[in-house]
Amino acid sequence: MSIICWCKNTELLEWNEEYYRCPSCETLLSARLQDDLSTLYQPEDEKESLYGSGYWIEKMLPRYKSMDCDDLDDAMLLHYRERAGIWLKGVTRHLLPPARVLEIGCGLGTLVRWMKDLGYEISALELSAEWCAHLTGKQGIPVDARELTPGGPDDAKLDGIIMMDVLEHVAAPAEFLATVRGRLKEGGTVFIQVPEYPAGASFQELQASKHSFLRLLLGHEHLYLYSLNALKKLMTRAGFMRAANIRP
Repeated sequence: MSIICWCKNTELLEWNEEYYRCPSCETLLSARLQDDLSTLYQPEDEKESLYGSGYWIEKMLPRYKSMDCDDLDDAMLLHYRERAGIWLKGVTRHLLPPARVLEIGCGLGTLVRWMKDLGYEISALELSAEWCAHLTGKQGIPVDARELTPGGPDDAKLDGIIMMDVLEHVAAPAEFLATVRGRLKEGGTVFIQVPEYPAGASFQELQASKHSFLRLLLGHEHLYLYSLNALKKLMTRAGFMRAANIRP
């Protein structure tokens, strides 16, 4: 199976052992995109899923331990002090309570909890039923174990959708964003954070400079790594006309 970039370019360049580079839009594409990823997100047994019940304990906790977190409770506190606060500032700049909001891939649930406490009508999605149950018990937030699906009637549409460090994991980003747009009200807002690929940089150049981007080269998880320009193009193609507001 050959890889075709989201921008439809087929002339990809080998970037390193794990990634190809699209010179048309400056996106890095994981070689894993050649594989059958049909059971990556929601297999019958969630223990077989990369993002199933063991994801936070087996994959993410070791990363947080490298940041001096002893357990996931410490990781949650770290999120409250740092990431969730930054994200909340960005959200409140554009949407205020009681806006109806969905977070896709809520992770540790810290942003959802803060927004719930502030009066937002907020819900969240994760892929592991076990993890959703953990978050509901630990954070007291509503989390459903499923993928995003096309929306229902207009009165069920959302004021905002939040996706922090999610889009790089999605195997079909253009189609996914079309679904996201369909779930939003007219004039709705989508909030996205992704790792930024330094456009045009070679793997060797990043190695020579010991660039921090190198730690994000996780080909089995990060299927697409976008340059800022690539993300703008992707968002514009998906119909988000104000994608130029994206900031690095």
